[in-house]
Amino acid sequence: MSEIRKIPCYCDNLVEIEVPEEADLSSDPGLADRIIEGRFLSATCPKCGKILKPEFPVRVVDSAKGWELFLVPELDRGPFLLGKSGYSLRDPARGRAVIGYPELAEKLAILRSGLDDRVVELIKFYLSEKAGDAPDLEIYFKERSEGRLVFHLLGLKAEEVGISRLPEELYEKMARELPARMAEEPFSELLRPPYVSYKKAADEERS
Repeated sequence: MSEIRKIPCYCDNLVEIEVPEEADLSSDPGLADRIIEGRFLSATCPKCGKILKPEFPVRVVDSAKGWELFLVPELDRGPFLLGKSGYSLRDPARGRAVIGYPELAEKLAILRSGLDDRVVELIKFYLSEKAGDAPDLEIYFKERSEGRLVFHLLGLKAEEVGISRLPEELYEKMARELPARMAEEPFSELLRPPYVSYKKAADEERS
Protein backbone atom coordinates (compact mmCIF):
# COMPACT_ATOMS: atom_id res chain seq x y z
CA MET A 1 0.00 0.00 0.00
CA SER A 2 1.31 3.43 -0.89
CA GLU A 3 0.23 7.05 -0.75
CA ILE A 4 0.80 9.92 -3.16
CA ARG A 5 2.28 12.88 -1.30
CA LYS A 6 2.84 16.38 -2.65
CA ILE A 7 6.04 18.13 -1.61
CA PRO A 8 7.20 21.67 -2.42
CA CYS A 9 10.28 22.10 -4.59
CA TYR A 10 12.76 24.93 -4.15
CA CYS A 11 11.20 26.50 -7.26
CA ASP A 12 7.79 26.52 -5.48
CA ASN A 13 6.44 23.79 -7.73
CA LEU A 14 4.51 20.96 -6.04
CA VAL A 15 5.97 17.55 -6.85
CA GLU A 16 4.15 14.26 -6.42
CA ILE A 17 5.98 11.34 -4.86
CA GLU A 18 4.71 7.85 -4.14
CA VAL A 19 5.45 6.85 -0.57
CA PRO A 20 4.96 3.16 0.32
CA GLU A 21 3.83 2.20 3.78
CA GLU A 22 6.06 -0.85 3.51
CA ALA A 23 8.77 -2.00 1.09
CA ASP A 24 9.88 -5.65 0.96
CA LEU A 25 13.43 -6.51 -0.06
CA SER A 26 12.41 -10.11 -0.76
CA SER A 27 9.87 -9.17 -3.43
CA ASP A 28 11.95 -6.36 -4.94
CA PRO A 29 15.55 -7.52 -5.58
CA GLY A 30 16.71 -4.04 -6.65
CA LEU A 31 15.33 -2.24 -3.62
CA ALA A 32 18.45 -2.54 -1.45
CA ASP A 33 20.59 -1.01 -4.21
CA ARG A 34 18.16 1.87 -4.70
CA ILE A 35 18.16 2.61 -0.98
CA ILE A 36 21.95 2.46 -0.61
CA GLU A 37 22.46 4.59 -3.73
CA GLY A 38 19.94 7.19 -2.53
CA ARG A 39 17.33 6.58 -5.23
CA PHE A 40 14.56 5.37 -2.90
CA LEU A 41 11.98 7.98 -1.80
CA SER A 42 13.26 10.52 -4.31
CA ALA A 43 11.49 12.53 -6.98
CA THR A 44 12.60 14.83 -9.77
CA CYS A 45 10.85 18.16 -10.14
CA PRO A 46 9.44 18.32 -13.69
CA LYS A 47 9.75 22.10 -13.69
CA CYS A 48 13.37 22.72 -12.65
CA GLY A 49 14.89 19.22 -12.66
CA LYS A 50 15.89 19.32 -8.98
CA ILE A 51 16.08 15.91 -7.30
CA LEU A 52 14.11 15.99 -4.06
CA LYS A 53 14.75 13.57 -1.21
CA PRO A 54 12.07 14.02 1.45
CA GLU A 55 11.83 11.75 4.47
CA PHE A 56 8.64 9.93 5.42
CA PRO A 57 8.12 7.09 7.88
CA VAL A 58 8.55 3.84 5.94
CA ARG A 59 8.87 0.22 7.01
CA VAL A 60 11.53 -1.69 5.05
CA VAL A 61 11.23 -5.43 5.61
CA ASP A 62 12.79 -8.66 4.45
CA SER A 63 9.90 -11.10 4.71
CA ALA A 64 12.14 -14.04 3.80
CA LYS A 65 14.53 -13.37 6.68
CA GLY A 66 11.95 -11.98 9.09
CA TRP A 67 13.44 -8.60 10.01
CA GLU A 68 12.52 -4.97 9.51
CA LEU A 69 13.97 -1.49 9.47
CA PHE A 70 11.71 1.42 10.36
CA LEU A 71 12.69 4.79 8.93
CA VAL A 72 11.99 7.65 11.34
CA PRO A 73 12.27 11.09 9.67
CA GLU A 74 15.12 13.18 11.06
CA LEU A 75 12.60 15.87 12.04
CA ASP A 76 11.03 13.35 14.43
CA ARG A 77 14.30 12.43 16.17
CA GLY A 78 13.44 14.20 19.43
CA PRO A 79 9.86 12.88 19.79
CA PHE A 80 10.97 9.36 18.83
CA LEU A 81 13.77 9.23 21.40
CA LEU A 82 11.33 10.53 24.02
CA GLY A 83 8.79 7.86 23.07
CA LYS A 84 6.29 10.45 21.84
CA SER A 85 6.35 9.87 18.08
CA GLY A 86 3.86 7.02 17.88
CA TYR A 87 6.27 5.01 15.70
CA SER A 88 6.96 1.38 16.64
CA LEU A 89 8.42 -1.82 15.26
CA ARG A 90 6.31 -4.93 14.92
CA ASP A 91 8.95 -7.00 16.69
CA PRO A 92 11.75 -4.96 18.32
CA ALA A 93 13.79 -8.14 18.74
CA ARG A 94 13.83 -8.67 14.97
CA GLY A 95 14.33 -5.15 13.71
CA ARG A 96 15.91 -1.76 14.05
CA ALA A 97 14.75 1.83 13.98
CA VAL A 98 16.85 4.25 11.96
CA ILE A 99 16.59 8.03 12.09
CA GLY A 100 17.04 9.78 8.78
CA TYR A 101 17.63 8.34 5.32
CA PRO A 102 21.46 8.13 5.62
CA GLU A 103 21.07 5.74 8.56
CA LEU A 104 18.68 3.56 6.54
CA ALA A 105 21.20 3.28 3.70
CA GLU A 106 24.00 2.61 6.15
CA LYS A 107 22.08 -0.08 8.04
CA LEU A 108 21.42 -1.95 4.80
CA ALA A 109 25.11 -1.68 3.89
CA ILE A 110 26.01 -3.17 7.27
CA LEU A 111 23.54 -6.04 6.86
CA ARG A 112 24.71 -6.68 3.30
CA SER A 113 28.30 -6.90 4.57
CA GLY A 114 27.32 -9.55 7.12
CA LEU A 115 28.30 -7.39 10.10
CA ASP A 116 26.72 -6.91 13.51
CA ASP A 117 25.48 -3.32 13.65
CA ARG A 118 26.15 -3.17 17.40
CA VAL A 119 29.85 -3.79 16.80
CA VAL A 120 29.88 -1.23 13.99
CA GLU A 121 28.29 1.39 16.26
CA LEU A 122 30.83 0.56 18.96
CA ILE A 123 33.63 1.27 16.48
CA LYS A 124 31.93 4.51 15.42
CA PHE A 125 31.72 5.59 19.06
CA TYR A 126 35.48 5.25 19.45
CA LEU A 127 36.08 7.02 16.12
CA SER A 128 33.96 9.93 17.36
CA GLU A 129 35.86 10.02 20.65
CA LYS A 130 39.15 10.05 18.77
CA ALA A 131 37.95 12.95 16.61
CA GLY A 132 37.63 15.10 19.73
CA ASP A 133 35.78 18.40 19.55
CA ALA A 134 33.84 18.05 16.31
CA PRO A 135 30.19 18.78 17.16
CA ASP A 136 28.97 18.36 13.58
CA LEU A 137 30.75 15.05 13.01
CA GLU A 138 28.73 12.24 11.43
CA ILE A 139 30.20 8.81 10.79
CA TYR A 140 28.78 6.26 8.37
CA PHE A 141 29.88 2.74 7.49
CA LYS A 142 30.20 2.44 3.71
CA GLU A 143 31.58 -0.96 2.79
CA ARG A 144 33.69 -3.98 3.62
CA SER A 145 36.55 -4.13 1.14
CA GLU A 146 39.82 -6.05 0.93
CA GLY A 147 39.88 -7.00 4.59
CA ARG A 148 38.99 -3.53 5.83
CA LEU A 149 35.90 -1.69 7.00
CA VAL A 150 35.48 1.68 5.31
CA PHE A 151 33.88 4.59 7.17
CA HIS A 152 33.11 8.09 5.92
CA LEU A 153 33.50 10.96 8.39
CA LEU A 154 31.51 14.11 7.62
CA GLY A 155 32.00 17.42 9.41
CA LEU A 156 35.70 17.27 10.27
CA LYS A 157 36.44 19.83 7.54
CA ALA A 158 34.03 21.91 5.49
CA GLU A 159 32.98 20.23 2.26
CA GLU A 160 35.40 17.35 2.78
CA VAL A 161 34.77 13.69 3.52
CA GLY A 162 37.26 11.93 5.76
CA ILE A 163 37.80 8.24 5.08
CA SER A 164 38.85 5.71 7.69
CA ARG A 165 39.83 2.18 6.67
CA LEU A 166 40.04 -0.11 9.66
CA PRO A 167 41.27 -3.73 9.61
CA GLU A 168 38.70 -6.46 10.08
CA GLU A 169 40.79 -7.69 13.00
CA LEU A 170 39.61 -4.64 14.94
CA TYR A 171 35.99 -5.56 14.22
CA GLU A 172 36.62 -9.13 15.35
CA LYS A 173 38.24 -7.90 18.56
CA MET A 174 35.29 -5.59 19.26
CA ALA A 175 32.87 -8.44 18.51
CA ARG A 176 34.54 -10.60 21.17
CA GLU A 177 34.30 -7.72 23.65
CA LEU A 178 30.66 -6.93 22.82
CA PRO A 179 28.97 -8.90 25.65
CA ALA A 180 31.14 -7.18 28.26
CA ARG A 181 30.69 -3.77 26.65
CA MET A 182 26.91 -4.10 26.62
CA ALA A 183 26.97 -4.50 30.39
CA GLU A 184 28.76 -1.15 30.77
CA GLU A 185 27.71 2.47 30.47
CA PRO A 186 27.27 4.16 28.08
CA PHE A 187 27.18 1.13 25.78
CA SER A 188 24.27 -0.58 27.51
CA GLU A 189 22.13 2.33 26.31
CA LEU A 190 23.82 3.10 22.98
CA LEU A 191 23.54 -0.50 21.77
CA ARG A 192 20.05 -1.19 23.09
CA PRO A 193 17.45 -1.94 20.38
CA PRO A 194 15.45 -0.86 18.58
CA TYR A 195 17.58 2.25 17.94
CA VAL A 196 21.20 1.12 17.99
CA SER A 197 23.43 4.15 17.45
CA TYR A 198 26.53 5.87 18.78
CA LYS A 199 24.60 9.13 18.23
CA LYS A 200 22.57 8.47 21.38
CA ALA A 201 25.51 9.78 23.39
CA ALA A 202 25.28 13.22 21.73
CA ASP A 203 21.48 13.14 21.89
CA GLU A 204 21.63 12.63 25.65
CA GLU A 205 24.11 15.49 26.08
CA ARG A 206 21.78 17.84 24.20
CA SER A 207 18.66 16.80 26.14
